[in-house]
Amino acid sequence: MFRLAFIVIFYFITPSANAQSLYAGALLGANSSNLTGEDVGDFSSRLGFRAGAVLKIPISPRFAVQPELVYSNQGFDSSADGVFTQGIIDYLTIPVLVDLNIAGGLSVQFGPQVGINIQTQITEPGNTENESILDADRLDSAFALGLQFELPSGIFLQGRYTFGITDLNTVVQIKNSVASLALGYFLID
Repeated sequence: MFRLAFIVIFYFITPSANAQSLYAGALLGANSSNLTGEDVGDFSSRLGFRAGAVLKIPISPRFAVQPELVYSNQGFDSSADGVFTQGIIDYLTIPVLVDLNIAGGLSVQFGPQVGINIQTQITEPGNTENESILDADRLDSAFALGLQFELPSGIFLQGRYTFGITDLNTVVQIKNSVASLALGYFLID
């Protein structure tokens, strides 16, 4: 077992002469987000968008680190008792992903993500001042897992699922859950 683990690590980490470049890029995409946990009511997914900057740091031909800085429009919808409520939680997310190239331009990505809450609000009838009754903490910790396909031209497509590790606040046991799809472009030198 140790030998197999060593071979797999060696395969992904072995550096090469052409793996010394950094690739900067941008992405734009869509989110389908919701809240999960013990204290979740009758919520449904909310569609939002994401946009940001990407940096790919190749370590070897099959292994890279990909930090990102992404604005992520998240939240939930609810129509309990015939009243439509929309919760909006916007984050500036900072995922730092391990990128393992498994075939051609296809790679598996995974890693931690920190989200900085920049806006929280609920819109519902009777809440005319648009008060924030969803008291989300300033920071959100999550783990991301997904796939990315990159063309030689620098265009890439990524699909990702991000699940919250920490509760939204200290009062309720609710976490973020986000599925996203994005299209992006790396500047190729």
